[in-house]
Amino acid sequence: MNSNESIIASWRPKHEKGIFAYVIPYAIRFFIAVTLTTVIIFLIRNPNDISVVFAIVANNAMLCGIVVLGRVFEWFKREKEYKRILDLFEMANKCPVCSAETSPEDKVCPSCGIFLS
Repeated sequence: MNSNESIIASWRPKHEKGIFAYVIPYAIRFFIAVTLTTVIIFLIRNPNDISVVFAIVANNAMLCGIVVLGRVFEWFKREKEYKRILDLFEMANKCPVCSAETSPEDKVCPSCGIFLS
């Protein structure tokens, strides 16, 4: 199996499930980790000022948003690569002149008669 086929085999299930199934489990695990870390810091430090609490919560929310956005961008990058490889496989089975469907065993295009390489 070459690298393109391995990419298709590994990405197809993720592609079929969709972007939310790809992003949400990772985002939930990250959010839980950040929340637990924040709770532990609050228990150790015991901040008295409410503005400190709001600042920490706002920073955690922004951090979670950045991580989720990065995961979404990663999805789009991999999806673009997946579709590019599928297009390459599709073009490999077409005549370059008339775009007729050909099989890999064909030496001559059945539609226009041009020799295929």
